[in-house]
Amino acid sequence: MRWLGAVLVLGIAATARGDQPPVITQQATVTLTPIDSLASTGDYNTVFGGSAEAISQLSAIAQDASADVGVQLRAIRGLSDYPAGGTLPHDTLVGIIGTNANARTGSTVLILRAAIEALGALAAGGHAQPTDANLLIGHLNDSSRDVRATTARALGELCDTSAINPLRVRFGGEQTAQVKLAISEALRVLETCAPS
Repeated sequence: MRWLGAVLVLGIAATARGDQPPVITQQATVTLTPIDSLASTGDYNTVFGGSAEAISQLSAIAQDASADVGVQLRAIRGLSDYPAGGTLPHDTLVGIIGTNANARTGSTVLILRAAIEALGALAAGGHAQPTDANLLIGHLNDSSRDVRATTARALGELCDTSAINPLRVRFGGEQTAQVKLAISEALRVLETCAPS
C-alpha cells in the first residue's frame, strides 16, 4: 500500500511540474507505427489537428523517453517533414542529439541515429543552422559505425564545407567500409557546395 501512495505522490508532483508525457491517441499510434509505409505531413496534420499542433505533438513524442521506441523514432523522422515549421523541429532534433550524445544501448543509439538523420534531412530542406556542422562533427568519432556513417551522410546534406577537413581526417583513420563509403559520398556532395 505504501508503494501506491508513493506512486500517487510522484504522479501528482509530475503533473504539478508539467512533466506529463504526451497522450498518444490510438489514431496517432496507428499513424506512427505502420510497417510498410511512412506517414506524410498530411497524415500528421489530420491526426493532430493542423500543422502547428502536429509539430508540437511530434516534438513531445520524439522527446518522450517513456514512449514506445518505434513510435519515438517515427516522430523524430516526422519532424524532418516540417522544414518550414519554425525552430521547434530543429531545436527538438538538436536537443535529442545532445541528450543521446553518449548513447551506448541499442535503443538510444537508434534514437541518436534517427535524430542525426532527421537533422540532415531538415537541412536538405534548406533549414540548416550555422552550428549544425559543429554539433555533428564530433559524432564522426562515435564508437558506433552506424552513427559515424549516418553523421557523414547528414554532414553532406548540410552542405557546410567546414565539414570537409574533419571528414577527410576521419576517412584516413576509418577501418569500416560502410563508413568510408558514406564519408566518400559526403565529400563528393560537399565539393559541389558553395563555401560557407
